[in-house]
Amino acid sequence: MLSELGLTVAREIPGHLAVGLLNGSLTAHGGVVRNGLGQIVAHLAQPAGAASLASLIPGAAALTTAVGPAAAMALPAMAAVGSVVNVGQMYMLSRDVQVLQQTVDKVLSLSMATTALSGLGLVTSIAGFAYLSQRLSKIDAKLNALQKQVAKIRALIQSQQRAQLLAAIDYLRQAETAQDERVRHDLLMQAKSTFTMLTHYYRDLWADAESIGEVEGVDEYFALSFMGAALATNELGMREAAHEELMRNYEAWRTLARRHCGRLMLGDDPQRLLDASLVNELPTRELVATLDFVNGTNKGIDWLDDLRTQATSVGSKAFSALPGRVQRMFPSKEEKPAIELASRLRARDVVLNADSAHFGFLAEKKLSASGFASAVNRALVEQGNVPVCITGVPQATA
Repeated sequence: MLSELGLTVAREIPGHLAVGLLNGSLTAHGGVVRNGLGQIVAHLAQPAGAASLASLIPGAAALTTAVGPAAAMALPAMAAVGSVVNVGQMYMLSRDVQVLQQTVDKVLSLSMATTALSGLGLVTSIAGFAYLSQRLSKIDAKLNALQKQVAKIRALIQSQQRAQLLAAIDYLRQAETAQDERVRHDLLMQAKSTFTMLTHYYRDLWADAESIGEVEGVDEYFALSFMGAALATNELGMREAAHEELMRNYEAWRTLARRHCGRLMLGDDPQRLLDASLVNELPTRELVATLDFVNGTNKGIDWLDDLRTQATSVGSKAFSALPGRVQRMFPSKEEKPAIELASRLRARDVVLNADSAHFGFLAEKKLSASGFASAVNRALVEQGNVPVCITGVPQATA
């Protein structure tokens, strides 16, 4: 089936894609590899229980072909995408293929770490119905741990809406195995209607969440409900509508996630986060990533100049950067869980963004999520249950 769609299944990432991952012109998150336009150029799939994608890293011949003799010719094209420094570094590294392989491994490992931090597995972006069952079991465990601390979470567990959510998931499960097409259609319609209603309910509830526990708990339900709605819509044959629906709900989620991160982690005095006591919990790269996420920018380390300027200004609370300031030995009780929450929300943002791209891919190929997942599972079996890279040429975007 995959070959009929113009897709190729391989046990290694092609050398030119490895080059893209190294120079930053391609990114890997949530089981998909995308180019600078956000288009999917490859899916990374692994059998259940596989803990690493290391076997996908191309061998010496593929990397030498991609970045060895042809490196000089490829340099102008790569420079055009703004990766001059990385390409230069890569050209030097190309003298040692083993180093290149280790670098690709690190890129893939970071991708897997991001999806794990978000509470998802690497293959959830192509798993269709399996996504919902996996998420629900993890939600139950998390909320049971939180309910003793947060009364609202206890009420959420016992609410009528949770019963409706369970019913909607059951509708999808039944639709997955239904033999009669009319019955399947009716089940999917019931699931779509319930998931859509719950999406509005949980979005409003999440907007009003105040504590870290409330934000975490309701977030799980909100994300689950709008992913369920998109899956049901996709399975009904409305591929474009499913993609648009997911993008719309994802944007609403991201707007609220930024607000919660800004309020609970940054607060009105982000300069305090420069304090030495937070170095372990909040490395610089995490701090600037959160500032970019909350503000919708791409300033990177330039944020440090802003914080340093404000931290040394008259009236600022954050004088930890000034000589003679007594440094705190440990972060405050509230800061660590807020930092952890921000990290999880940023990780979920990356994965939801990749999921949105995947639904765009399904719409382009006129595929159902379950159909593509089944085709991928068959490909994994045919390849001996080892990780595979599924590649295809994306259509140009006007």
